[in-house]
Amino acid sequence: MSRVSIRGSGSGKIHFLGKGIIGYGRYMKYKEYLKVITQNEIVSERLRIINYFDGYGARATKEAFSFSRSTIYCWKRTYRLSRSNPSSLIPKSRRPKRFRGMETDPRILSFVRNLRENNYRLGKEKIKVLLDTYCLSEGIKPVSTSLVGKIIKRNNLFFKGLGRIYHNPNHLHTKPALKRKRIPKGYRSLGAGDCLQIDTIARFDLSTKTYILTAIDLFSRFSFAFAYTTLSSRVSLDFFQKLTIVSPFKIKSVKTDNGLEFLGEFDGYLQKVGITHYFSYPATPKSNAFIERFNRSLQEEFVEDNREYMPDREIFNRKLVDYLIYYNQIRPHKSLELKSPLGYLVCNSNLSRMSVTHTGG
Repeated sequence: MSRVSIRGSGSGKIHFLGKGIIGYGRYMKYKEYLKVITQNEIVSERLRIINYFDGYGARATKEAFSFSRSTIYCWKRTYRLSRSNPSSLIPKSRRPKRFRGMETDPRILSFVRNLRENNYRLGKEKIKVLLDTYCLSEGIKPVSTSLVGKIIKRNNLFFKGLGRIYHNPNHLHTKPALKRKRIPKGYRSLGAGDCLQIDTIARFDLSTKTYILTAIDLFSRFSFAFAYTTLSSRVSLDFFQKLTIVSPFKIKSVKTDNGLEFLGEFDGYLQKVGITHYFSYPATPKSNAFIERFNRSLQEEFVEDNREYMPDREIFNRKLVDYLIYYNQIRPHKSLELKSPLGYLVCNSNLSRMSVTHTGG
């Protein structure tokens, strides 16, 4: 049975269907009380003890349930005054209404206040050491470190937050935060160029610092890398433009981590050319598994054997290009059914056979 009905399209009046039916109110109250009894074990147990008490007396009830006569009478009185509402048998909070206040010697409070307000930023442990000396000189019983903390808290003797002390505190950041797109969970690339992961390898060898930017296509595993001496958004943009030249397919979206080198000019260029820029979730390296695995292969198969060429960036990058040609055209990949990336593209009709020997000029 529905509880309410609306009469008329414009009246907006709500009428209870049970209104006027004899016994409807008692039935609804019984239904509510029954719900309380069935869902609360304490209420159902106390009602059972009360019924046992009425049937067998106080002595038998005490032997069976170990509750005294006064306790059961208190339950019965509460139950009766509530007009048999089982919710009245739910135990009330035993939290005291009045608490014993903490009494602190005024001299101790004055000493702690003076240290917190007029001296260096001292914590409760350091204040405790100075306070013990003061208490001995004044003939006061020393207090614990915990009590010193309570004195600080209850009297609000906190320091003001310094914030960014190396900037103007009145400066307001008006630049809106960048809204970063995240790739949907369970995403799977269905074609070449649908999504490329881009990452950075930082190497410190022979007193030289080298940043190797890497990229991999999730569908074909076609990969590219290039070494730089510095790292910035302009460097990332230069790498992406080189990647666009050598890539045998059109790039539709890229995914990077949240590093600063993938913001600024790099992100602005992607927006300008209409390429979607996805960011990985923080602290989730597994979401970039493809590029992380390529980085490992690149370091194991090429970088470790060519570290002596790192100081000369031109020679290092020339050898790196030779390795990438081998990686993309010849090297079998287990994830591609032992085909090379370009061979896999040809087999899936994504690329002409003539492109296998194309090196991008």
